[in-house]
Amino acid sequence: MENVNEVNNMLEQLDFQNKNLNQKNLELSGALSGSNFNDADEQNLIHYQLETDKILERMEHFLKGDQVKFGEQGMYYTNPTKKVLAL
Repeated sequence: MENVNEVNNMLEQLDFQNKNLNQKNLELSGALSGSNFNDADEQNLIHYQLETDKILERMEHFLKGDQVKFGEQGMYYTNPTKKVLAL
């Protein structure tokens, strides 16, 4: 009789653990589906890669040897004040 009670107790514990794990699985699945793993991030990356005008402008100033300065209006480029190797 005591063995039957032990077995029933163990089965109840396993059932309880199984229900908890199923609930955790559902929560994690919902969190993953609601997270930032979507196509919008990928689209932003593609847009950034195709929008090369800013990158080309930076490269042009870098190759000319221009200096980056910061003012009230933000970042801007000036002619170099020192003789630097420029292309």
